[in-house]
Amino acid sequence: MRMDVPLADDHASRFLPWLVALLVYLAGLALAATLALQGAVEKWNRELVGTLTVQVGGPGGETLKAGELDQQTAHVAEILGRTPGIASARVLGPEEIAALLAPWLGEGANLKELPLPRLIDVALAPDARIDAQQLTKELSAVASGVNVADHRLWLANLTRLARSIEAISLGVIVFIGFVGVTGVVFVARTGLALHRDTIEVLHLIGARDGYIARQFERHAMMLCLKGGVPAIALAAATVAALDRAGRALGPTRLPARSLQWRQWLALLAVPLVATAIAMITARVAVLRSLARAP
Repeated sequence: MRMDVPLADDHASRFLPWLVALLVYLAGLALAATLALQGAVEKWNRELVGTLTVQVGGPGGETLKAGELDQQTAHVAEILGRTPGIASARVLGPEEIAALLAPWLGEGANLKELPLPRLIDVALAPDARIDAQQLTKELSAVASGVNVADHRLWLANLTRLARSIEAISLGVIVFIGFVGVTGVVFVARTGLALHRDTIEVLHLIGARDGYIARQFERHAMMLCLKGGVPAIALAAATVAALDRAGRALGPTRLPARSLQWRQWLALLAVPLVATAIAMITARVAVLRSLARAP
């Protein structure tokens, strides 16, 4: 499409690529954080829904000898195996407990000197409902320092927190979009004012408002791509750098930082969405301004 309106020479439009770059970068980071948090919640749901963790030898049972603690743990596991609604109960071995503590104590830590409680991994039957407090009372009658952790309560609180953070991120993205739309409207109206004579000549030779609007639409597209593509590349590099730094922490319960390929596609689509919004905004702003013109 030929540019009959010399919009590329406008000083007012030179700031738009920088504004778009900043907004796309911030929107990309906000979107990446939201996607990573969603992935973490889904991962925790897959791993922890339908399970309980029973601790034996916690507060109140520290004075037990290792042999006594093992006997009580085996007895608790046997009772759990006969409890309605529980599919299986498995006592975790020392190696598994060491793997759970590795993110905090480091690999190869000597745990034999520590008075660690015993842990039992409990799998619930489908659709089973277990009262963790009542089960704790029943098991405390046969073992010392028993505590039943119901992961559903923890996951419910985590999900509420995740939804709150997602809402905040969405609000940030909406605000970023509003700022971008305002900038495009300003540039479009400034261009109309600067090139009023040229637009009048185009009208005299038969150009319609839609043709002129397409001139501004294409100009907005070029400016947004000019600022948005490098910005999303920088945002992707930032996310990758954070992922690499996070991997140095080892296996932790922190949110999953790595994005899946579909999430990367959503991230890379940010400048395209921004460009489409800018083109629509420029077209609507120009058509409305021309319609109000005498």
